[in-house]
Amino acid sequence: MSGGRARRSPAAGPAGLLWLALAVGAAVAAALAQLGLWPSPLVLGAAWGLLGYGAPLAIAALWLPLGRTADMVAAIMGFGAQGAIVWVISLLFAALMGLAGGWLGHTARQLLGRAQAPLSADAAAPGRGL
Repeated sequence: MSGGRARRSPAAGPAGLLWLALAVGAAVAAALAQLGLWPSPLVLGAAWGLLGYGAPLAIAALWLPLGRTADMVAAIMGFGAQGAIVWVISLLFAALMGLAGGWLGHTARQLLGRAQAPLSADAAAPGRGL
């Protein structure tokens, strides 16, 4: 740029807040799952997927011509100039990614919990349990 200061994107500050929110959300999901609310990682995963993908997309829309780009992508997909369809599909995809991440984390925790479970006294004694 000539003759002025470079403009800084507003996404530089909120990015740290998004990471903090993600860490807090993961801790809350883990705590709720420990209390027996097993769908909580899935629900929070979908919410954080929407927040983690939708918030930067909304911030970028303030600085970039994403509306015209969405209209063009919708036209290529055969929807005419309906850019809102592209936005909805993008946010649905973000929610699905969040659900998949929550499911994967919950399943991994379950599998690791079973692998690390101590053996019972009957299973540890030789000649028993056969």
